Amino acid sequence: MLTKPLIRIFLFGNAIHEWLMPRLNINQAICQYGKGMTIVRNKNAIANENDGFNVVQSSCVPQNTQLLVLPEGMQYTDLNPSASDSIFIVDIWTFLNNESIEMAKTYRHNYPYTDIRIVMVKTQRQTLSTDISDVQTALNNAVYEYEQAGFPVTLINENDIKKLFVWQKRAYRDMLRRSFEDKMQSAKLFMELNYELHYELLKESLKDNYLNPESLENYTRYDERAGYSKINGIADAAAKDFFEESSTFIRELEDIYKASTKGINLWDEKTIFKGLVNALAFRFRNDMAQVLPVVGRKNKNDELSYHKFMLDTKFNAIFAQECNKFFNYTAKDVSKLYLDSVLVKMDELL
Repeated sequence: MLTKPLIRIFLFGNAIHEWLMPRLNINQAICQYGKGMTIVRNKNAIANENDGFNVVQSSCVPQNTQLLVLPEGMQYTDLNPSASDSIFIVDIWTFLNNESIEMAKTYRHNYPYTDIRIVMVKTQRQTLSTDISDVQTALNNAVYEYEQAGFPVTLINENDIKKLFVWQKRAYRDMLRRSFEDKMQSAKLFMELNYELHYELLKESLKDNYLNPESLENYTRYDERAGYSKINGIADAAAKDFFEESSTFIRELEDIYKASTKGINLWDEKTIFKGLVNALAFRFRNDMAQVLPVVGRKNKNDELSYHKFMLDTKFNAIFAQECNKFFNYTAKDVSKLYLDSVLVKMDELL
C-alpha cells in the first residue's frame, strides 16, 4: 500500500504557550517554556520520537500531522527540514508585528522550500478594549503587509482553533500527489534502466535451482506407479514447483516487483503480484502444451517403453530447451509487460 507522508508543522510566535496550547486541550503543566513538544492525534502512531520532546496527544490535530515546538537551543535545521514541512508563526496581535515578519523572512531565506505562514489571532479582549473599526483597520493593514512580503495569512477567532487546520486537507492531498508523482517517476526509470539488469541477475540464480540438467531430469524420470501417465503431467508438476510462493524464482521476482513499483500500489499489492504469478504459470503450461510430445493411451506402462518414447521424441531435450527459453526470455517479457501495465493504470490516477 502507499505509505502516507507526514506533515510536520513547526510552531513559533508569541501565542504558542498561553493561547494555542489550552485550545488544543493540552495541560498547562506540560507546556513549559523552553521544553520541546510533539503534538499528535494519536501517540501510538509515532514511529520515531525526537529526543528532548514530550509527546502530547490532541484530538484537534489532523491525522498524519505533527505539531512541533522546538526546545530551547534547538534549531529547525536539526530536524532535517523538508518541502513537506510548514512553519506557523502564531501571533496574538492583530496589528503588524515586526518581530514576526523578521522571523518569517529569516526562515524563508534559510529554508526557501518550506511553507511559511502567519497565523493572526483575534481575541475577545482586543475587541472589547479597542474600537472595532480601529482593530479591523489594523488587521487589514497587517494582512496586506504580510502578504506583500510574500507570506500567506490565516485569520482565526480566539476559539476557532479548527480553522487553523482547514488548509491542511488540501495541502496533504497535494503532498500525496507530489509524493505519488515522484515515486511514479522513480518506478518508470527503474523499468527503463534497471529492469533488464535485475532480471539477468535473477536468471543467474535459476541456473543452479531449476535449469541445471539434474533438476530438470527429476521431472522426466520414470515413475513405476505413474508410468506413461506421468509424461502428460510433467509441465504441471514443474509449474507447481517453479511458481509456488516459496520458490527462488517467485521470491526474487517479487523483489523486482517491489523495486519496480516503489511501494506506490494503491490496491492490494499481494493480489497484484499474484496476478503476475498466475499469468506466468498459465503461459508456462500453455507453451509446454504446444511443444511437448503427448502419450497416447495404447502405450505400455513398462520402463523400457517409457525410455524408448523419451528417446524417440527427444522429450528431455525439448523440455530442457523450453524451460530455458521460458525463463530466459518469455518470463522476462511477460513480467515487464505486466509491470508496465500496472504503472500505466497508476499513472491514469494522476
